[in-house]
Amino acid sequence: MKRLPFIALAWLGGLCAQAQAISEADAAILDQIQAANATCTTIAAHFTQDKFMPIFEESIRSEGTYHYSKPDKLSMAYTDPAGDLMLINGDDFVMIAAGRRQVTTAKNAKMRDMRTILSACMEGDMRRMPATEITCKETASQYVVTATLSAGKDNKSNITRVAAHYDKADGSIATLYTEEADGTSNTYTLTGKRLNETIDETIFDM
Repeated sequence: MKRLPFIALAWLGGLCAQAQAISEADAAILDQIQAANATCTTIAAHFTQDKFMPIFEESIRSEGTYHYSKPDKLSMAYTDPAGDLMLINGDDFVMIAAGRRQVTTAKNAKMRDMRTILSACMEGDMRRMPATEITCKETASQYVVTATLSAGKDNKSNITRVAAHYDKADGSIATLYTEEADGTSNTYTLTGKRLNETIDETIFDM
């Protein structure tokens, strides 16, 4: 079965704000996460991606190296499948899958809205996404923030649910789960995270 990398990660965007249902206690947790992430400018890590597609009734695992530079640069270079790439630099998007290169810009509404949603997660500012409800819970080592989204003019991404796990130790994202309207889901897990180190800018070259 062909591995399918997730073609949307992302920074910045121009979605209209929606009314969000958030309890006072959950708002306090969101404030803590956002404050902790304010000092994070770069992340380098190893990532694994588990993609579930209902049509196949199984998950497909991929992995590679992850680099993020605030506010709008992201590289996910796959080592398995080798050669695949997802790259964002400002308004430009490049995807390489099975040797095929696809270039998109933020003029594409779907890509732009995905960028906004996922950048909000990576930066610990989930209230910035077009969510109708956001809830939080705690484990011993993490905050888990779940957002429910509805399709419409403010969300062309097809993403209907997001769950982001943040490490309490430094506030950085550890796991990101996204679910689409058709039941397709992606779970990204970052390990070996290195925060605020200098990243070679050539990594983000288009």
